[in-house]
Amino acid sequence: TNKAGDKSRYHVHYSTPTCFLHALSKEKRSWPVREGDFMSYAHRAHAFWTGFYTSRPGIKFYERSLGALYQSVRQLSIYANHVDFNGLFKLGEVMGLLQHHDTITGTSPMINIADALQRMHQVEKIGENLTLVLYQHILTQSSAINLSPPLTFCQLNESYCKPLATMDKFSAIIYNPSSVANQLWLRIPVAEQQTIHLDVDTVKKLSIDAQEIGTINLSPIIQSIPIVDKRNQLQELIVRVNIPPLSFQALPFTTLKQSQKVEAILFSNLSCSIENQNYVITVNAQGSITAIKLKSTNKNIDFKQNFGHYTSSSADGVSHQSSGLYVFRPVGTDPPKQVSIKQFYCSKRKGYEEIIQVYSQYVNQSIRLLDNSPYIEFEWIVGRLEPNVEFVTSYESKDLQNNGIFYTDSSGRSLMKRIRDRRDGYNFTQSEPSAGNYYPLVTGILMKDAKQDLQMSIVTDRAEGGGSIRDGQIEIMIHRRVSTDDSLGVSETLNEMGIDNQGLVIRGRHLLALTKIEDGMKFFREHALKSVWKPIIAFRNDVNNEPLNYKPWSLLKSELPPQINILTIEPLTQENNILTILFRVEHFYEPNEHSTLSKTVSIQID
Repeated sequence: TNKAGDKSRYHVHYSTPTCFLHALSKEKRSWPVREGDFMSYAHRAHAFWTGFYTSRPGIKFYERSLGALYQSVRQLSIYANHVDFNGLFKLGEVMGLLQHHDTITGTSPMINIADALQRMHQVEKIGENLTLVLYQHILTQSSAINLSPPLTFCQLNESYCKPLATMDKFSAIIYNPSSVANQLWLRIPVAEQQTIHLDVDTVKKLSIDAQEIGTINLSPIIQSIPIVDKRNQLQELIVRVNIPPLSFQALPFTTLKQSQKVEAILFSNLSCSIENQNYVITVNAQGSITAIKLKSTNKNIDFKQNFGHYTSSSADGVSHQSSGLYVFRPVGTDPPKQVSIKQFYCSKRKGYEEIIQVYSQYVNQSIRLLDNSPYIEFEWIVGRLEPNVEFVTSYESKDLQNNGIFYTDSSGRSLMKRIRDRRDGYNFTQSEPSAGNYYPLVTGILMKDAKQDLQMSIVTDRAEGGGSIRDGQIEIMIHRRVSTDDSLGVSETLNEMGIDNQGLVIRGRHLLALTKIEDGMKFFREHALKSVWKPIIAFRNDVNNEPLNYKPWSLLKSELPPQINILTIEPLTQENNILTILFRVEHFYEPNEHSTLSKTVSIQID
């Protein structure tokens, strides 16, 4: 406050939210209430900040995987009664760093992204070492800290795990940090001159819910993934295992030093179909999906899925705005240029059927129907993009009319209603038909046709951008490489080269369900949780090592109600042998979202 003699009479006051609300209430007037968010942001026409929803898809996936490891280690520390506060702090510190708005978005200079990746790798190793100690406390009779050899964590998204090639006997240890049971399809790399089988006798003896599906050759799609070493694991053993909530399961495997003959991949030019208990997918002679039959209603749905790409725009006569790390701005208003299928192959095994599609450029894909799965899995490998390519996938049905309305999640929680070419609260003029209708998809997107009681739901494996550009269609951007700078402060282009210096290659997947609306909400909520809190998988060499306890184990004494999620179990302090923990639960359905699961529920904690 100025002195009494000062003419300016300025009064400087440091306010707080409480002071601000108090000042508003003193005005004794009503104030407008706004619900929703401010997405998608644009600072002028043709300048929509919707590119960063997808920029640097590799770090977005890595962040989600590291988050699942962090969640798992916190939970296991409680049960094992063995807490490494220093290690947990380091993991939490880097997870916090990743939430910075220029890190998870990928809008930092490459030197900062490289630093973040290095920090992530360092704490990932800390988390893996913590997991080793915790598993040892829980699964073996010993409480010794050192275990030789250590657990092996593999980059299974590369379909490669070098240590497994030399193990005569090993176990896979899988932990599910989610509050929802997870049916996992474990894909174990198999080397040349090696045969791997699930130890069926032990599985039957202990009533483990696991099944060996069989060994398959790696498709050319997967073999195209660049890795550091020479690839000598050209097959995969597929095992289905069901992991209850907050539980882990050890699975025993045996190996033989001999090669195994499996079904060859023979590409075709004939139409075919694959099916499970819920769907039948039909492809034409060009390998494109033409229809999906819903077995629950015996209804055939017209359906198309394709890939395409926009060309990034630089400054032109319409606007000075270029595409870049933040901004997605394609050239013109035409739809993306589609990529054609060169060849395809249909494979059928009991409980596992897939269509393999090889495209003319940039991308390859496997479409899978798994035993009793409520979703269709679209797994794609995309990369080595040319400069100024914004790569998208599209899912479309003429039989689904959403009238411009679709829904995207807000940080994995509330579903935000979006209306094509509109914004709530102000008059909006659309200047970019595609970019202006993109929104952040943290865990997914859905659209409904109320007249037909039909919903298309898609769950993503990382944060991406997308929207419904026209009725009956969902478009999602999965990769981008842009050689222009959008002049928003980074002063760099988006040009990730990957380990082979030809352009970053990304492997990802979407889970798609076509269901009645209420069933679709249940699918979306449960699988969004599973997508964020993914199971962590480790391997242990069982030769010259203590035997494991293969009986299923759970942190829970009884099953949770299906609408309840344990959000946090975290050790906070430990003094005088008393451990203080933070325990948070949530009801993860919104009001009126489901006739039964949206209702309130009581739980007892003891």
